[in-house]
Amino acid sequence: MIITTALANEIVARAMAIIHHNVNVIDHHGQIIASGERHRIGEQHEVAREVIRTGKRICINNAAEASRFHNVHPGINHLPLSMTIAW
Repeated sequence: MIITTALANEIVARAMAIIHHNVNVIDHHGQIIASGERHRIGEQHEVAREVIRTGKRICINNAAEASRFHNVHPGINHLPLSMTIAW
C-alpha cells in the first residue's frame, strides 16, 4: 500500500517531535513526499533511491559524505516504511 501525503506529513510531524531532527518520507521512486524541510518536497533523493534499489540502510555521517550526492544531507537513510492493514 502506498501511503497518502497526509499520512506521510503526520509521520514527519510526530517523528520530529520525538527525535528533534528532520525527517523525510520518500516514495517508492525516491521522491520526497513529506519533510520537516518543506522546500525539499517533490525533490528526488539520490541515496534513498539506492536504499530502495538495494534494500540496505545507508548512513551519511557528515557534510563531506553528503556532498558526493545530489540533494542529500547527513543522516540515516532507512528501509521503506511498510503497512499492513488488518481487516
